[in-house]
Formats: sequence, structure tokens, C-alpha cells
Amino acid sequence: FTDNNGIVSTTVTPSENLGFRKIVASTVGESGGSVNVLLKKELPILMSGVPIITVPADTINVFDGGETTINYKIADASNNPISEGHIVSVAVSGSVGSEIGLRGDQSFVTRDITDTSQTNYTLIIRDVAPLAGTGGTFAVTITVDGTTGRYAKTFYGTLYSPNNIVVPPSAREPAQIAFISSTATDLSVAGVGALENALLTYEVRDSLGVPIDRNKRTVATYSMQFFPNSFVGGGTAPKVIPTIDSTDDQGKLRVSVVSGTQSGNMQIVVRIQVGPNVITSQPVKITIHAGFPDQAHFTITPGRRSFLGHNLFNEIPFTVTVGDTFSNPVATGTAIYFHSQAGIIQTGSSNFGAYTNNSGRATVNLLTVNPTPSAAPYSYLPTGGPYAALINSRPGYHWVYAQTQGRNGKNVIDSVLVLQCISPITPTGIPAATVTLSPGGSSADIPITLKDGNGNPLPEGTVITVSLTYDAGIAFSVSGGLSNGASTTLSSGSLFPGAGTTDFTIRVNDLTSGGAPVNTSCTVTITVTTPATTGGTFLSRTMSFTARVQ
Repeated sequence: FTDNNGIVSTTVTPSENLGFRKIVASTVGESGGSVNVLLKKELPILMSGVPIITVPADTINVFDGGETTINYKIADASNNPISEGHIVSVAVSGSVGSEIGLRGDQSFVTRDITDTSQTNYTLIIRDVAPLAGTGGTFAVTITVDGTTGRYAKTFYGTLYSPNNIVVPPSAREPAQIAFISSTATDLSVAGVGALENALLTYEVRDSLGVPIDRNKRTVATYSMQFFPNSFVGGGTAPKVIPTIDSTDDQGKLRVSVVSGTQSGNMQIVVRIQVGPNVITSQPVKITIHAGFPDQAHFTITPGRRSFLGHNLFNEIPFTVTVGDTFSNPVATGTAIYFHSQAGIIQTGSSNFGAYTNNSGRATVNLLTVNPTPSAAPYSYLPTGGPYAALINSRPGYHWVYAQTQGRNGKNVIDSVLVLQCISPITPTGIPAATVTLSPGGSSADIPITLKDGNGNPLPEGTVITVSLTYDAGIAFSVSGGLSNGASTTLSSGSLFPGAGTTDFTIRVNDLTSGGAPVNTSCTVTITVTTPATTGGTFLSRTMSFTARVQ
């Protein structure tokens, strides 16, 4: 009968009749409008018996340094899986038991399975101390212990020492070439002062994997395939030295790779000939890159192109990215020299980053101290271009340079024009009188300028915001070069004076439905904030004016 949860419990008592059986539960119920319908559910179960272990042979042989695989089976007398929870273990004993290791199914607990194909297991028996013993006998015992009984199966083995193994002379002939090591897989183009050569070591072995000795010394040839940079021609290819050699007393081969002046990938292959057969090694790949700094691949980039300085201490990072003529990063540690028309800029290696990393980059800081760019013009500012006269006529602008040496001592140099901004923030055009507009209309254009103390643009990253204050029930906006509801941030392109940098035209708009009543007004507030300096100083200024409907 069911309990309060509708569950019926029963106990099945195992019998001596092994194999698959069914448990049938039935009752009378209702189905599809009919009553007194027999409801029945069947559950198959497996009655398993005493475990039996079967192995393919009672004796095995293991040769020195070798291994043997044993496939064994655990099932009952009907060849069905035994019940779950039986503990299976494997033990080794005998005079050489300490030299025998086990892998595979050596310690586990049987699972609840009914599939007869899952009664097979694998055990790998191996010599774990090659060349260490004189051989002997051992025993392997597999034990199963659980609810249906305990069963143990022992089989025996012989471990043969090296002296007991007879190897035919043909097995000792050179049969394979193994790559052992390379002192480097990345080389630099010759002449840049970085790593230019690599030593590759190979080992010639017989069919048993044992290195050949002096009695089987063999001659090897080395070949190279070089795949140079596809877009930059010229230069010399790498070399392999020597191109032919013989094994030493330990079967070793050694060959050197020396880079040339061309970048690309190369593959080294070793070949030996044994009778009519040629034995070939797997190719070893080496990359040759990191040539001389190239003017077309030399770039200096400031952290900011305009920044607070001049009369405020700041530290501005400058990064140089250096590539070779093959468009690869130059060798790590390539020296870069920095200099500046104003301030002090770091260089060298003592706690500074004036040597390239593995990406070809070097970064240092410009310190905005004396000399400040307070005098103009500088003798080597460009004389052409739309801004030449402008930056020659006021202080603040100056150049920062980076340079290194390319092929044949050629000077590789790049420069960037930067602007050191000075306080205070200087606005012009902010209306002193009330700005007027008609109901539902817009004011006249209001030109304003925002500059630093030298009349130059404010620093990159300066944020300009416009906010409005007015009474409830009416609505105003500011549009044009600046607008309320969205801040304006000066970008790296804001280096020179002009529209969107120093010059802005705005207008005030009445957005009130039907127009705002006459004499209603709003207050327009413009706030300007510059990025902080290293020391935490920043410039900020707030300006306001009134717009009235009339």
C-alpha cells in the first residue's frame, strides 16, 4: 500500500538464480474514462554472482626497459558484470617486485552496470628501473572483494636483464634522427648587436632508440629552406655551418645557423643515408627578424599633444615605436635618445625606458621644468604650413625629438610638436549684458573664445560643460559649438587655435510650448576644467550670463 506521499517500498532478496530478472509493480486504476484498468510497470534488474577474474596467460615476460599489456576480465559465472561496490586492487611481489611498475586499471571500485562489454580492463606492467638490475621473477595478484564474495588471481612474470636480450646486428644500425635542442629559435638580422646564431643538436639512434656509438659513426648532410620577407628584397640569406658532418662518439650531430641581413623564416633538415635508404629528421623552424631601425618605421607619440606645463610641473609620457625595414620590431634593447626644446626629458637605461622592449617600444617622461617654451620663435620650427607663423609668434609650442641609428650608422629621427599650456583659463565674448530672444525663438549667435594664458588652445582632455537654470514650466537650450546636456572634450587634434578648439559660436533657444512669457529668463553657466597635472593641479573656471525673453 502507498504511504502518505504515494510511495510504495519493497525489498528484493537475491536468489541463486543469476542473470537478468524483472520486478513488476501493478495496481488497478482509471485510464481514459474506464475504471478497473490494470496499471503495470516493469523494472529490469541483474542478479550477479561471485566475481571471477580471467587473464589471458599465467606467465608473462618483461624485457629491460620495456612493458607488457595485460587485458583481464572481471565477471560472474554467467559472464555478467558483478554488482557495484566491489573493491579491485593489484599488487606486485617477488625478487624484482620493486623494479615493476603498474599503469591502467589497478585500483578502482566497480560501478552499477549491466553492459557485459564493460567487464574488460587493462593493466600495463613495465620495468621502471632500466639498466639497473640483473633480472628475476615477480608475481602479480589481482583481488576483487565485495558483497558477493572475494576472489584473487595471481599470474607470474620474468624480468629479463639487458644481458638476456639478444639484439640482431641490424637493429643497431642508424634508424632515426632525433632533435635534441636549439640554443635559440629567434635570431636577429646580422649587425644589429643582438643574437645572430643558434646551435642545433641532434642525435642519431638505432631502431631500439639507443644512440649509436663510434662503431656506427655516420655522415649527415644539412639542408636549409629560407622563406624571406615577401615585400622587401635584397640582403643576404642565413647560412648553415657546416653543411656536412659526422656523428661523434655519442651519436650527436651539431650544426650552427648564422643569420644574414634578410628577415624571414627558415627550416633545417638533417639527412643520413644507410644503404639504399635515406633517413630524414623533422624540420626545425627558426625565425630571423629584428633588423636595423628604419626611418619609415620610426614613430614618436606623446601621451598628450597639449598639456599643462610651462609654469606648472607635469610629467608627460612619450613613446617611440621602432620597426625595421621588414616591418618587424627591432631587437629588444635598441637604444633610443630623446631630447626636447623645453623642459627635461629622460633618456638612457638607469630607471628609464629609453631602450626598446620586445614590441619595439620605448617610453620616457618629459618633465615640464626649465627651460620653459617662453620665447619664440625657435630656429628650426617649420617655415611652411598654415600654422607656421602662428606658432612662431607666441610661446608655448616646442618640439620633442627621438633618434637612433640605422644601417651603416644612418641617423633615424622623428619629432612631434607639442603645446605646453599656461594658466589662467582666459575666456572672451561671454556676454556682460543680458542676451534677449523672442518667445519661442533663438538669440543671435554669441561668439566666445576659451584660451590659455598665452592665447593658445587649452590642454587636450579639457572638458567644457554648459548648464541652464530656469523656472518650472518653461524650457531653454543652448546649441551651436557648445550645447547643454552633453560635455565637449578637446581632442588631440585641438593643438591649434580655431573653430571647435578655441572659438565657439552658441545661441540660446526658447523651447517652451507656445513660447515662454515675456520677462522670463534663464541663466547659462559654462564650466571649463582641464586635466590634472602629475602633482594633482588642474585649472577650472566657471562663467555665467543671462538670457531673457522679451
